Amino acid sequence: MASHEVSLVREQQACSYRTQLWTHQRIADEMGVTRHAVGAMLKRVRERYVVAQAERIEQLRSEHTATLEQIAEIALRAFSAGVERAAAKSPGPRPVTASPAEPPGSTPEAGTSQTQPTPKRKLNWAARPDPRLLAEARAALADIRELWGANAPPPAITPAQPAPDAWSVAHLASLSDEDLDALAGNADAMAKYLSPPEPVT
Repeated sequence: MASHEVSLVREQQACSYRTQLWTHQRIADEMGVTRHAVGAMLKRVRERYVVAQAERIEQLRSEHTATLEQIAEIALRAFSAGVERAAAKSPGPRPVTASPAEPPGSTPEAGTSQTQPTPKRKLNWAARPDPRLLAEARAALADIRELWGANAPPPAITPAQPAPDAWSVAHLASLSDEDLDALAGNADAMAKYLSPPEPVT
């Protein structure tokens, strides 16, 4: 087995221990490595996981977008077809032939025809389009906007935070983990470390 594959196996093993809530020290003792090595292995596992999840999310977002676009297209196409069905065809002008039995002067001469005006276009309400199709299309388009964050409000502008005191940062950075743990439960000691030194007179 190549060294790279061995490293991957050991990293997955360390990750498995960590998911069982093992401490870094216990993992290090079990695997025969240092705590620093355990931290480095877990960090590489986390980085690969984050990248894989980001790629998976983008893939799902693209697939769902294509599906929603198809739903919206089908709904709009069906609604448009319903509109066309609901619009009854307008009959064209039809000739009317006068009856020979009718008295002269009441109608045009026998054998002649006249044209009636075209009736107004009517809607066939029994075949009217379903308005729920439009609602379905709007919902699909809204889901697409939600997927891509188009509905998100603009980021709020927050005032700039003051920079931390250089003396405080230097003091805290120089402390060990044990000292930081002790300071976390002692407000007076924390205030002392965060206070700048008094000027020398």
